[in-house]
Amino acid sequence: MRKATISADIVRSTSFEVEDIEKFQKYMINFFETVPAISNIDFWGRLVKGDEIEIVCNDINKVSRLAFLLKCYVKSYAPIFEVKYANPAEDKALQKKYGIRMSVGVGELRINDPITNIIDGDAIYRSGRGLKEISSYKRNTFVYSSDKTEQDEYVNVVCSLIDVILNNATSRQCEVLYYRLLGLQENEIAIKLGISQPTVNKISNAISWNVVNDALSLLENIIN
Repeated sequence: MRKATISADIVRSTSFEVEDIEKFQKYMINFFETVPAISNIDFWGRLVKGDEIEIVCNDINKVSRLAFLLKCYVKSYAPIFEVKYANPAEDKALQKKYGIRMSVGVGELRINDPITNIIDGDAIYRSGRGLKEISSYKRNTFVYSSDKTEQDEYVNVVCSLIDVILNNATSRQCEVLYYRLLGLQENEIAIKLGISQPTVNKISNAISWNVVNDALSLLENIIN
């Protein structure tokens, strides 16, 4: 059965303290446990080696939206940004480089079992190879691979443009975009974050929410 998978790892995770890793693991478990219900995207995921993520998305057409939902969730993780250095410039440099690399694969899965926590098949091989390619050649932080070559090229261009927007986003911008990707309205996001609705609107415009949403809606009609 054709599925979409996401393989991801955390950039500069080796600089995290042990307590940071433990906090982040709990943070990601919350994503796996709560987001499938509130996002209306059918998926399950797991942590591998503490800082690597693998996800199976049963809704193939929604995998790009899920991937960037994940990226926003990770980049809005505040505890990593606590000051750890006497030199503010060093701390700022760490914040800037912190992020997530992701690779999406679409193909057959022989085993897709969240109970036994086993994933095996072409889709996970594709996303795994893509992540190694990103790490080895230091290309952009997103790659998409399926058995449809022309589609892959088009999807990668669109996703790379979205990726550039998110790579330059602040943690607060990613937090707002995360809730927008979940389908919340501006007034609902304002209540959740304890800020005003005009502030949410200003942040949404700064992060080019309408452009991101239109691009993801386009991809949902292409990826299959």
